[in-house]
Amino acid sequence: MITNTPQGLYELLLDLVSIPSVSPNGATENAMAERIVTHLRELPYFQAHPQDVQRLPLSEDPLQRHFVFARVR
Repeated sequence: MITNTPQGLYELLLDLVSIPSVSPNGATENAMAERIVTHLRELPYFQAHPQDVQRLPLSEDPLQRHFVFARVR
């Protein structure tokens, strides 16, 4: 789970940079998007409001990549 501490943010950074995500590569970019969504869904706000974090497809993208959408109301 992400913690709002220097150590927690450092661990998040290490996790995210451990994922191969070379552009353009739909599979690796989608893996990164999924990992970001996973981390966000661990946060209490998004556990209470799961509809506010999504992984959505890029329209007309030949690599079928996705982007992450998250909002806090």
